[in-house]
Parts: sequence; structure tokens; C-alpha cells
Amino acid sequence: MNTFALKGHKVRLKKDGFSLGTESNKLRARTHLRADVIYTVERMQVGSSWSHLTLSEIPDVSFSPIHFEDVSVQSPERDREHPDWLKYMGYWLRRKYFKGIDITPALRELGYSPLSKNDILSKWYKEERPSKIEAELKDFEKKVTADLTEGQKKKISLFVQACLEEPKEINKIRKIIHQKD
Repeated sequence: MNTFALKGHKVRLKKDGFSLGTESNKLRARTHLRADVIYTVERMQVGSSWSHLTLSEIPDVSFSPIHFEDVSVQSPERDREHPDWLKYMGYWLRRKYFKGIDITPALRELGYSPLSKNDILSKWYKEERPSKIEAELKDFEKKVTADLTEGQKKKISLFVQACLEEPKEINKIRKIIHQKD
């Protein structure tokens, strides 16, 4: 199922949907869902290690998306409209490029709140590459890499390079996200 399903997205129970997930997930699915029904997503919440959705037909119960498969198709461009897209992409970017590296001081120097670091990384990564973003990224790279090992510096450079190149890399990320389910 699409990780970033928007309100109105159509899903149905997978053939093995009742046997997937934790015991409480299975029980909730068996209690509330039917195999022959097409459901409408009311809300999908995405976390770094969990996700759950609420269905219009059963608004008081949340389910794991592991039980469902897509009936309708949503484009990757529409995925960006999901309220959790920036945050989730930020988590992914931090794991890929910044594991073990404290980027908080550099973000503070650039005038950003450390609490919004995932959003900032995602915005840089998805922007249309305006010159302001390019200048910020170069400044960020200088500030972060000052006291790092060569391997860590290379990871930061790869992130900046990926942000400044055409958005080919973003399509790789989308594929990874959609294959996850």
C-alpha cells in the first residue's frame, strides 16, 4: 500500500491481510474488516518505524497499512502533498547521509531551529534548486564538515551533490519507499 496515501485513496484487504502484523493488529483486522470491501482512507499517519491509517468507513479505529493493498493509484508527485512526507524524507536522508554526525550546530548557524532538521533536509532535497538553496547547502557543508573524518565529509558531500543534481535521486527514494510495503 502507498505509504503516503491521501484522504480518499481506495484500498482493500490483502488476501493474507488477516494474518499480517502483530497479534493486536490481527485481532483488530479480524474484528473490524471484511475481505470483500473497498475502503476509503480518511487519514494516513507515517512515522519513522510505524504507520497507521484510519478509514472513512470505520473512523474510530486505526489500522496498520500492512493489511491493505492499493485499489486506486496515487502518483509520486501527489505523495509530496502528504503532511508527513517532509518529516519522513528527513528521517531517511538523515539515516543515509548523517548517521553519527551532529548537524544541529550548522543548522543553528544558518538560522534554523534544530527541531525542524528533518523538514529542512527534505526541503533542500526536493527544492527546484534555486540559488538561495544552493548557497545554503554549500554553507551547510562547510560548517558541518569542519571537524569530521574523511568518510563523514564524503557523506555530507554526497548529500549536497544529490540536492544540487537533477532530482533523479528522489525517484530512487520513492521506489524504495513504495517497495517497503
